Amino acid sequence: MLSPHAQAEERSYGDEIPVKLTNWTDVLSIPRFDPSQGILTKIDFVLTGKVNGRASLENLDAEAAIVSAESVADIRLDRPDGTHVTTASPRAAKTSSLSVFDGTIDFSGTSGTTISDIVGIDISEHVSYTDPASLAFFTGSGTIDMNVQTTSRSRATGAGNLALSFNTSAGAAITVTYFIAQPAIDLEKWTNDEDADHLPGPLLHEGDVVTWTYIVTNIGEVPLIDLTLVDDQEGDIIADCPQTVLAIAESMRCTHRGIVQRGQYTNTASVTGDVPAIYPGEPRQVQDSDPSHYTGIGDPAIDLEKLTNGDDADTLPGPTLVAGTVVTWSYIVHNVGGIALEAISLVDDREGAITAHCPQQRLAVGERMVCEVQGIAQLGQYTNTATVTGTTPSDSVLPHVTVTDEDPSHYFGVEIPLCPVDDNGAVLLPKVRFLGEGVGEYTVDNAEEVLVVKKLAPFRFILQRVSPYVSTRHTGAPERVWACQGDCIFQRGLGEVIPLGPLPQNSLLHFVFLDDDEDERINTIFADGAREQPLLRIQKQGLTTSLQVTISESNTWYVDAVDSIGLYYCLESR
Repeated sequence: MLSPHAQAEERSYGDEIPVKLTNWTDVLSIPRFDPSQGILTKIDFVLTGKVNGRASLENLDAEAAIVSAESVADIRLDRPDGTHVTTASPRAAKTSSLSVFDGTIDFSGTSGTTISDIVGIDISEHVSYTDPASLAFFTGSGTIDMNVQTTSRSRATGAGNLALSFNTSAGAAITVTYFIAQPAIDLEKWTNDEDADHLPGPLLHEGDVVTWTYIVTNIGEVPLIDLTLVDDQEGDIIADCPQTVLAIAESMRCTHRGIVQRGQYTNTASVTGDVPAIYPGEPRQVQDSDPSHYTGIGDPAIDLEKLTNGDDADTLPGPTLVAGTVVTWSYIVHNVGGIALEAISLVDDREGAITAHCPQQRLAVGERMVCEVQGIAQLGQYTNTATVTGTTPSDSVLPHVTVTDEDPSHYFGVEIPLCPVDDNGAVLLPKVRFLGEGVGEYTVDNAEEVLVVKKLAPFRFILQRVSPYVSTRHTGAPERVWACQGDCIFQRGLGEVIPLGPLPQNSLLHFVFLDDDEDERINTIFADGAREQPLLRIQKQGLTTSLQVTISESNTWYVDAVDSIGLYYCLESR
């Protein structure tokens, strides 16, 4: 990952030999380069020489003269093995006006003088070493003694005849500079041209090609060799690179491809580079790493589940509903794909456009919503199919893709009432107890609420609510009396066909018959068009009889009440 470019560093050391009379030979000591400080790339030497002369002069000419005294020192710097490094040659001159010879050589008077502090300084040219042998020689611990040899040259000019005496001193100073580089390497990893350092990264389509780009840059001050590039998920990448060496500031681009996987994906690449052996110091190897991420998403998809009164009524005939009652359709729309969906539309082939009954028209990945519509249950078999569509956004991985799903739903509308049930869903039929026949007094139990009385002239069944433990006397035509608890609605049947209405196959009917006591009068249950082949014959079942009948086919059904009976019936809801 991106790092600042490493900066080269310079470290200078020096030693000095004080000014002293020439000629002399001495040493200057400098510390070797400490390899722990970095990588040594160059050594630079500068020698500074100083000369200090003293000249005594006497003009021996018969004429006055302007005399110049010059002092020069040649200071030579050598490596311990005698290899010449550099030379400094400081020189200096002073002048003096001298009269004609005064007859005495005493370096004084009008024709003589002594000139002091003839001082000169010279700084040699910079001498640099970059060759491996020299770099290695000056690396390590301790010091190196550099040999210094000084010789002087002095002269005076300006008069034809001079008496003179020179004293020349010289000193030397050395400055050595080590150029220290810090090797460094930078790796930038991109996923489909995005610098996806942070989660979750770009959204990519599962199964598509993903391209990873690895940009390797030498940001140090040393060339790098033997580069390696490894991805913790994709393996060795260096084979996808154009080279394995990088000059200072050079970059290269490596490209590797894979297939997008679903879900969160993270891979981290690591690069290493070695410092060439010609450069002493540490570290010998540098490295960098950079993570990259993406989120793989699947194809867009939408799911629709349609419920009828809470039932997933995908198959015929569906739940049984009483015609004329309210039916509720619930449409559960679920984004089951990998991309958000918008412009969601929901249409029912029987109920029309449903979108307006939905809370929204956009679903994030995994989000669901429920739309609800109500209608009135119709008689017979009813089927409607809903279709939902959604479109991927224009800025998504797969823009403008439309997905759809549909789901049918069914119910069967009946005229027959549904059986009441208890809290556990068990059918609650009326509980009927025969009390007796004719005029008399009858006593009911605590839980019995109704007397069902069969009367003649005309034939009918009447209900009379009573209080518990109350004797009730009935008078009139001959009659039979039952005590009843629950849903005590009994329809009379006497030589007539009672329509049950359309019923789906496998419907379960519950019947309670009162007063079916004739041998010759046979009651039947039959389908439309099959009166002569009834499903069930009912003959002399008794004064109180309960029956269960499973309907054999989807059709309109009837009860042929030949006997003078009371009939209760209901349909068990499934």
